[in-house]
Amino acid sequence: MNRILFAIALLLASPAVADTVTLTGSDDGAGRIMVDGQVVDYTGSKLTIKSVAGSERSFPASRVVKIDTKWPDGWHDALTAIDAQKYREAVDLLAKAARTDNRPWVRRLAMQHLMHCYAATGDYMTAGRLLVELARSDIATPALAEAPLAWYADDSIPAAATNEWLDNTEVPIAQLLGASYALATAERGRAEQAIDKLLKSPDPSIAWLAEMQSWRPQIVTAKADDVARWETRVRQAPESLQAGGWLVLGDARRQLKQYDPAALAYLRASMLAKPQPQLAAHSLWRASEVLRLAGQVEEATKLARQVVDEYPQTAPAREAQGVLH
Repeated sequence: MNRILFAIALLLASPAVADTVTLTGSDDGAGRIMVDGQVVDYTGSKLTIKSVAGSERSFPASRVVKIDTKWPDGWHDALTAIDAQKYREAVDLLAKAARTDNRPWVRRLAMQHLMHCYAATGDYMTAGRLLVELARSDIATPALAEAPLAWYADDSIPAAATNEWLDNTEVPIAQLLGASYALATAERGRAEQAIDKLLKSPDPSIAWLAEMQSWRPQIVTAKADDVARWETRVRQAPESLQAGGWLVLGDARRQLKQYDPAALAYLRASMLAKPQPQLAAHSLWRASEVLRLAGQVEEATKLARQVVDEYPQTAPAREAQGVLH
């Protein structure tokens, strides 16, 4: 009898098992294990789950395969809308989800998806502000892999917002955001100073992105040996961070009139940038342009058509339409 009463008391005192986390069986990705409990937190570095008995266990975020939980209303519809490139519909659903769910880790996931949607529609300022808030909440946020940095001249961010990011010394990714947009403005010197400091960031992701950004002002004067060295460095970076670097390499090879290698670099960027539709579209369109310069008109036309078909809501798609008609 005492055992039954103890079990009942334990159940009443403990949070109900609501979540099931699927993890890889080991760090190398082999096998699968499932852990039941309540997810207490989920960041870019680890997931913490509480058992029915109240004990907590943490696992590296890299081992998380899937989380089964009671997602807020509209969550799955939002993800379906993202897959269908219905970003504005997804934004409304995700914003509601973030308001109605009190779990910080769910709100961060919602913000990460919102950042993706805004960046996909070209609203880099809103996407950037969401990234800064995510980084403030989670220093290891996986959203860095889709950071809406400028990898080519882009004047869509007001100078006031760029300066606000550059002034934010507490959040390194904010400074890198500001610097990436300021590189093509009168604030280039200040942007280069910020990038130089971020090259020494203790966060390797920030350091890698800063290094690839540092090549942009050098494109006009870069020699073939410089570009070859950059390519070696890009290949050494984590694959999730490489896309922008490959676009910069494509621009550098185009400047050197190395059209075939430029096209290959752009195509590599477009494949790696699939989670970033705007960057992928710009990369694919640039590949089409350099192939046309190389006299490969048929291949260039195929890529232009691909831009229109796969990224219809982007500026490169509108430019490609002009070539195709």
